Amino acid sequence: MTLTQVRKFALALAGATESPHFERTSFRINGKVFLTALPSEPYIHVFLPEEQREPALALHPKHMSKLLWGGKVVGLRILLQGASVRAVNDVIRAAWEARIPTNKAFARVRDLCLALPGTTETSSWGHPNFRTTKRIFVALETIKGRPSIAIHLAADQVKQLCAEGTFFATPYGKGLWASVHADQRLNWRLLQKLINESYQLALPPKRQGK
Repeated sequence: MTLTQVRKFALALAGATESPHFERTSFRINGKVFLTALPSEPYIHVFLPEEQREPALALHPKHMSKLLWGGKVVGLRILLQGASVRAVNDVIRAAWEARIPTNKAFARVRDLCLALPGTTETSSWGHPNFRTTKRIFVALETIKGRPSIAIHLAADQVKQLCAEGTFFATPYGKGLWASVHADQRLNWRLLQKLINESYQLALPPKRQGK
């Protein structure tokens, strides 16, 4: 991967800008730096929270290492040469998302999900998701620059929700996920109902309905 590719991807992220940062160039969202680079170096510095940093380190030890600042780990140092474009882009996107102000709706969805028995929160593809028996039923992410809630549902239910207009088909969902933007007024009674139904779908057949 090259710095030109990094720049193109970073600036394609909604609201991202590039500006000087001491001797380096930096990429920011809402004035907060999520990535820096120096053209003469083969590395980039990506500022990433621990919960997303550690899985990336485990998967890509050859090209990713801990970035230290003042004796503390603050992100990842990524060697671009030979690195997977997809892996680097995933880390950059996660760093960008981490700098977006926390959405209050996300916090409420998190509470609803974690109140369901056996639910755990994990991080995959750079965003939080909620699963039971290893099956994801809700994900919190950013789609086209907007915070969004994705819910796994039956195909006919996804079609019905999308036809009503508030929800849209989750881009990667193959017709089995419905998303709604979280930066608008939400129908929380409906959302709680859908989250509960999605949770039931994720349970093994013997536990469904309990």
